[in-house]
Amino acid sequence: MKNRAGQPVFPTWRELLERAAQRLLDDHKVEQAQAVRARLDRGEYLAAAQLARDGLRGRRWRDFLLHQFDPDIADIDRSTLAWAESIWSLGSNVVVTTNYDRVLEWASPHPPACEHWPTRVPADYLAALAGRTEKPAVWHLHGMIQQLDSIILTSEDYDRLYSSSLQKRFSAALATLRSFLTRKSFAFFGFGFMDERLLEELLAVVDDCRGSTGPHYAFVHRDECERLSPRVGELNLELVTFDEFGPPLVQLVRELGEARTRRFPRLTSSLNMQAPSPPAGAGEFGPSRVGGNECVTERG
Repeated sequence: MKNRAGQPVFPTWRELLERAAQRLLDDHKVEQAQAVRARLDRGEYLAAAQLARDGLRGRRWRDFLLHQFDPDIADIDRSTLAWAESIWSLGSNVVVTTNYDRVLEWASPHPPACEHWPTRVPADYLAALAGRTEKPAVWHLHGMIQQLDSIILTSEDYDRLYSSSLQKRFSAALATLRSFLTRKSFAFFGFGFMDERLLEELLAVVDDCRGSTGPHYAFVHRDECERLSPRVGELNLELVTFDEFGPPLVQLVRELGEARTRRFPRLTSSLNMQAPSPPAGAGEFGPSRVGGNECVTERG
């Protein structure tokens, strides 16, 4: 995703934390800024995010996140919405994302009518399970910029959503995600095993159902197939490989949408793995872009 000047709109995960450290320096919080950078240098991204939020409390943290993830649509190069628009062409009315931004809503077939669901279980999730959603909807599994208190960004946030000792506000959301993974087919885009906690949930569902879930699909660049293949087998995924990012990939997805002889299951979904993610995946499989869909369009 780019602006009219041709610059990326959203930061990478590392860029986000480096900017947070700089903001701490600007506030004369030298020790806290150094602590964030030390964690970042060790690849401990979630811990670095936790320290950043602890240092930029209250309105400072709120303003920081809004500046990173809430651009004015008037500043966006609309041609760079093509990738997000292609996802909707696959025929589902519901898209699941780990991004905080509004890009998928902007790219939906009917933006004014597109619903956005926060992390908590959407009121219409039973209708979504039954394939009865009439309006396009985006489920922001890790929260959305319009509701800052819903954002899953730090180690503490991830524990609240994915921990075995779940809080009530998130336990239903996680149960809903498991239901979707069990009963629907997902198409994963930007898939690089970047979010280990989410992948653990997929593994748990596959294990509980003895491999009878899905099928689920992961769109990956041909150069990544060899290193991703071992994990793909564990996750009961089928790889859809492509040779080029950008317009060729957009065209491929659109052609798949146009060529299908029947609609994908109603919850064929995009889990955009550009959201903040644990360091193991980020270190091994390369940087991701936090927000928009730049992880796919800018890589390769």
